[in-house]
Amino acid sequence: MKKVSLWLGIIVIFVGIFLQIYTTLNADDTVVIGNRDVISTPLKKGTIFVSPNGTGKKCTQKEPCSFVFYNKNIDAKAGDVVFFRGGVYKFSLDGVKRFYLKGGDINNSTIYESYPGEVAIFDGSDISTDDTEKESWREGRLELRENYTILRKVEIRNMPQYGVRIFGNHNIIEGCTIHNNHLSGVEIYNFKDGYSIKDSGGSYNIIRDNIIFNNSDKGLSHHNYADGNNADGIIVHSGVGNILSHNRVYNNSDDGIDTWKSMSSIVEYNLVYKNGKGAGGNGNGIKLGGAKKESPLGSNSIARHNISYLNRSMGININAGKNVLIEYNTVYKNGGFGYTLEDDTTLINNISFNNKKADVGWSKGKSQLNNSWQDGRKVEFKSTDENSTDFLKPLLKSNILKIGAYAVPDKKN
Repeated sequence: MKKVSLWLGIIVIFVGIFLQIYTTLNADDTVVIGNRDVISTPLKKGTIFVSPNGTGKKCTQKEPCSFVFYNKNIDAKAGDVVFFRGGVYKFSLDGVKRFYLKGGDINNSTIYESYPGEVAIFDGSDISTDDTEKESWREGRLELRENYTILRKVEIRNMPQYGVRIFGNHNIIEGCTIHNNHLSGVEIYNFKDGYSIKDSGGSYNIIRDNIIFNNSDKGLSHHNYADGNNADGIIVHSGVGNILSHNRVYNNSDDGIDTWKSMSSIVEYNLVYKNGKGAGGNGNGIKLGGAKKESPLGSNSIARHNISYLNRSMGININAGKNVLIEYNTVYKNGGFGYTLEDDTTLINNISFNNKKADVGWSKGKSQLNNSWQDGRKVEFKSTDENSTDFLKPLLKSNILKIGAYAVPDKKN
């Protein structure tokens, strides 16, 4: 019996060691790149109800009001949850031109959301993009001008310019589908101080778990349009400390994600691909800053745990960003370099594979450490089929397990 117990003990120890090793080697399975499911706000928390066919005046669940009535007469306040019943909400020059989403406060955000189990669709296709004296193209979008606003689980499409503009602070856009708009899907901008290092607007916002695609100004060249060169998936024109996380961003005419003249932006866990569909579009997956060297703008961004592939130009492009950290990313089969660097860029624990020009371009950077092209590493993936659940996950036997987008799960995320 003692021998049996001894052998059982040894087996238990070996099984424990095996499971520990197996769990470690499969740490990639705990990481989600791209959008995750967003849980609806409970129906009982709804305070205001809107319907495409609403006729009510009190905007209750039993008697919801119309979009036009709500926009003209109702101001949501801190703590309100505005539910939009499923269906299409049209923007027009004689109806709702722009939808201003009122904010909340530090204790209670104001929430705008599709009715649970339904999808509210905000559509701007009735507003022309033509260059006329009326300049109707300036209308049609959702705007978060205030603070502590949450926009959740709606669809935004066919707007004549931006899908959503954020001018305030501490706002969240999550679980939305934003597509086929004629400028960027989402724009963040400090409307108060413009291109500034100040955090007086366009700051500390979170854009997460959205699907953003087919935004394009291709074929348009008047005013803000640039024949494909001004429609990113997400553009952070200015502001401080914005977080772009877990979005799926693809097929936009310019770049997928661009942090341009913002400060300390964080770009993480995004799936970004096939951008640069416009005639003049840059076609970078992720672009990390763009201001003159003597300017403090476009500084201190972080890109981590992103996958960027099949973009027309670079996978992750420093552009003119300053003091940027690029870590734990995977770039694959992009049309230019995998990564581009400035002299003050830090590049750590990244994977680059089969990009057209080279793994790295422009500069050696401030520091390159433990990347796939260093130390003779061989890049081996479980799959290079983008439809596979194992797409760009390292083979268990490979020496790239501890680097790239699927490495080192962030327990705080």
